[in-house]
Amino acid sequence: MISCYVIDNEDYNTNLLTEFIKTTPGLTLKGTSKNPLEALDILKTNPPKILFLDMDMPQISGIELSKLIDKKIFIIFVTVHSKYAVDAFDHNALDFLLKPFSYPRFLFAVEKIKKHLHNKSEHTHFEDSFYIRTGIKGKHIRLNFNEIVYIKGALNYVTIHTESAEYLTYITMRDLEESLPPRLFIRVQKSYIVNEKKILYVSNGNIMTTNNIVITVGPSYKESFYLRLNVSTIDQKKTGPN
Repeated sequence: MISCYVIDNEDYNTNLLTEFIKTTPGLTLKGTSKNPLEALDILKTNPPKILFLDMDMPQISGIELSKLIDKKIFIIFVTVHSKYAVDAFDHNALDFLLKPFSYPRFLFAVEKIKKHLHNKSEHTHFEDSFYIRTGIKGKHIRLNFNEIVYIKGALNYVTIHTESAEYLTYITMRDLEESLPPRLFIRVQKSYIVNEKKILYVSNGNIMTTNNIVITVGPSYKESFYLRLNVSTIDQKKTGPN
């Protein structure tokens, strides 16, 4: 069973998450709290596997609390503001739930974590890089995440593209995606994952990367991509006449 804990100062959201957790096979609820400071001791002494954490609370924000807890806890942030999504991914959250959220959306976030827990990939991971297996027997190459521009998948292998080289490794797109930090990488097609920091611009659903490759955002990925794009965009503030 995967243990869960909920920190939210609103009864409605706490009750909803409690119901969803109890409804989902494989999950168990360790407890809930409205007060993040009181919950901190519990998280340190008896940490859950998954923490559903409200981002906007009076005593301390969810972001600030996430810095104080065990990094092995998988965090799913809960927020009413889509603008907080970038902050969530910057603090290694695996997903965030935008209020109001449905059970299918909740389940999607949980499945992400289940995949991480059961990832059978033979690749070795670090905070800022990983090793990939090459076609040469016994040879592995270490790649920094910041080097990767985009990844193209085909059947049971992928090609990882950097600014200056390409690396083919035998792993599925699904398994590789689970190994990448969500704060940097976003799936834009069934066969493409892009490093958000390597996007020069987006025009009419087409992404131009820093190595001058055009990648079209797939229809089923547009909603999540543009949500990510919108929360990363600085809008000009409107000012009245002087």
